Amino acid sequence: RHLITVDNPLPRDQEVSFGSTWWECSSPDVRVVRRGEMSGRPEGAFEVLYRPLVATPGDQGKPAKLVIRIDQLGEFKYDLLLHASPAGPERTMQFQASLGSTQTLTLRFRSFSRTATAYTARLSTSAFLVAEDKVTVEAAADEEEGV
Repeated sequence: RHLITVDNPLPRDQEVSFGSTWWECSSPDVRVVRRGEMSGRPEGAFEVLYRPLVATPGDQGKPAKLVIRIDQLGEFKYDLLLHASPAGPERTMQFQASLGSTQTLTLRFRSFSRTATAYTARLSTSAFLVAEDKVTVEAAADEEEGV
């Protein structure tokens, strides 16, 4: 995440508007979210989110171009150097049930995929059961923090 601020030199009573495609990036893993209203304020804030599905190889980073378009102020162009670290260790689930009893735990996770995705749960032993081994989630919208 990175926050970008853009100065608004317009008078307080002049409206600031954005077209339907107000931002564009050469990387499909980048999303931009407006944070707050820009009309009548001295600046506008935009949050740049980088949500890659895999780590960036090496230490170089991946270059990308970002353009933010504001109807009254023009285009603001940025050169990005994107770098993704490997994911941290996965959460573990610990069961503590007496012999012969049952216990149910729910695993929750966030999906940032831009397309609907089906996930499958697998266990490395047959001693346990998975109640629902497949789940399909809808695509995450540009403004969302995952689904």
